[in-house]
This record gives sequence, C-alpha cells and structure tokens, in this order.
Amino acid sequence: MQVIGLTQEQHPKRTELFNQWQGLEMTLLVDSLNALDVKAVPIVLLVDSSGVIRRRNPSVKEVRDFLEMSPTSNEGEVEETKVPGQEWLQGDRAVLTGRLNTAMRYYQRELVQDAENARLHFRLGVVYRMKYDSPQGVSEDFGIAVRHWQRALQLDPNQYIWRRRIQQYGPVLDKPYPFYHWVREARAAIRARGETPVRLFVEPQGAELVGPRDEIRISDEAVNQPDPEGRIHRDDGSAVKIHSTLVPSTDVKQRGMRLHLFFELNAAQDYAWNNEAEPVRIWLDAQNDLELSAKLIEFPLPSMAVSDERREVDVDIRWTKSEAPTSVTGYVLYNVCEKKDGQCLLRRQDLEIPLKSMSTK
Repeated sequence: MQVIGLTQEQHPKRTELFNQWQGLEMTLLVDSLNALDVKAVPIVLLVDSSGVIRRRNPSVKEVRDFLEMSPTSNEGEVEETKVPGQEWLQGDRAVLTGRLNTAMRYYQRELVQDAENARLHFRLGVVYRMKYDSPQGVSEDFGIAVRHWQRALQLDPNQYIWRRRIQQYGPVLDKPYPFYHWVREARAAIRARGETPVRLFVEPQGAELVGPRDEIRISDEAVNQPDPEGRIHRDDGSAVKIHSTLVPSTDVKQRGMRLHLFFELNAAQDYAWNNEAEPVRIWLDAQNDLELSAKLIEFPLPSMAVSDERREVDVDIRWTKSEAPTSVTGYVLYNVCEKKDGQCLLRRQDLEIPLKSMSTK
C-alpha cells in the first residue's frame, strides 16, 4: 500500500513549503481544479491499482478488507462520477501543461453548452487566478476569478472547498481561520534546522494573512489626510491605471467585504515607479456609515530606485445599516518618473468605487 496526500490548494509551492516545514515524507499532490470533486476535507480514499476509488472515508474493517482484496478483483463499491465533456477534459490537460489561455477557451466552450455547471465556473476561477499570478496577468483577471467562484458557490452552496477559496481573499469576518499565517513560522523553523525554505512563486499578502475577528479593529488614533485640500495635480490615468475587485462575505447576513485595489503603470506610456520618494498612499473616506480596517494605507517601497511592477493592497469594509452603501470614495497619491526625459512627478487620482458584486457575464 502507498499513502499519497492530496491538497485542494491554489498555489502548489505553498503546499511544498508546508510539506518541508512538517517533514512529511509521503508524496503530496495538488488538486487546484478540485478535479476530485471534493466538497469538504479531510477525507480518506481507497484507490485500487487501476485507479478506481473503492471506498471513501472507510472504517478500519474496510481498510483491512481492501488490503486483502486481489488487485484484479471487482469486489467492493465503485464510486460513480459524471464523465466530463471533451472540451472540459482538454481544458484540464491544458491547465496541467501551463496553457492557461487554451484552458479558458475549452472551459468557456463547454460553459456555452452547460451554463449552470458549477464545476466549470470554479475551474475558470482557478485558471483566471493562475493567469493573474503569471507574468502575463492583468488586474482584471483576479476580478473575473472571484466572480466565477461566486457563481460556482451560488450553484452549489454546500461546496466548502469553493467557499474557502473565496474566503481566502475575503473579509476577516468571513474567515474560519487565518489561511497563511503559518508561513512566517514555517520559514523560521526551516532556517533554524539549517535548511533553505522553498521559495514561493506567489507570496501571501493582505487578506490571506489576517485571521477571523468579531469586528473590524479601528484605531482611536487620529489619522490625517495626506492631501486634504486636493492641491496635488491629478492624473487622469495616463500614468497609472487603477482597478478594483470586491470580495463579499460568503455569509449574506454579514455586512462586509474585502476591497482589493490594483495599480498598474499605463503600458501605453513610458513611466516607472519612483521608489526614492514617498510611498504610494491610499486615502479612503469613512463616510455613509462605513467602517474601514484602515483609512490611510501606505504601500511599502521596493529597494530599487525605480520599478514597474503591479501593486496591490486590500482593506476590509463593513457597514452598520441593513443596506450596503453605493460606493466608497477616496484618492491615491503616487510618485512616477517619465523614462524618456527622467522627469519625476507626484500625482493624485481620485477614487469612487461602486460597492456591488458583478456578474460573470
């Protein structure tokens, strides 16, 4: 008998780091697509030499009977599964070989034939998040991923694997536990053993690191606006493009969501972030009965003088009345340099973000 672990994880390298930290010697596989169609974990599966699932969560007696069974025996239950269409299978294969755009096309073709297929919506969410994390990804990819995950959960609200994937990026009030708070402890323990921790392709941040709380913690310390009179010159998006994604609570009774803000240098222009000046500062107005986990957010600066990476911050939003406000307002201050002539500029861009979920259509 061979013992194999299977995890439902979006980011495989994080599983590898956990495996290293815990010193697990068994083979550990990652099922990002939830191809096994697991609704909750943990589970134990008995799989025969032909790859057929014979028992799910077996008793001790069933394990013994399974080990005594002939490899060619047809005894025991065989778990029935719905056979996916060819487009679906081709999509799965494309994901495994890193052809994300191809996978999207296959899944979307299948979705045309079966628009209410929750498993397809979940898969599309996974692939769009993978694309977002890739060098070719853009900010909108994450928003599309969230909307497909939300649609999948609407179609199958008993699917807790899918629920956890949304909660991973959602508000603190909706989290069952801190998803990746263990990463820092794991790295420290691995280094203490004289080993080098597995390098993560995607670092956990923001919503992935905070844990469940009964309420948003608001500091009593007064926070001053960085540009209260609006004197800093405006950028109309020529230098920096700003996108937002809302991740609502999976519990409709909770009045909260996580706001993710993305800042990308305009590819059509020739700008770079100026990291030798003040950090990017985001000011959000706590009006209309809104509670914010932070009103002023400062993005930490990289060590290099200039850079051109995408930047992301997220903040918890909660409201006290029964209906959510229509929008949250604020502004962003950032320093950029024109690559052509080297001129560096401090610019402001005003924000008005609708607080509503969007359709996957």
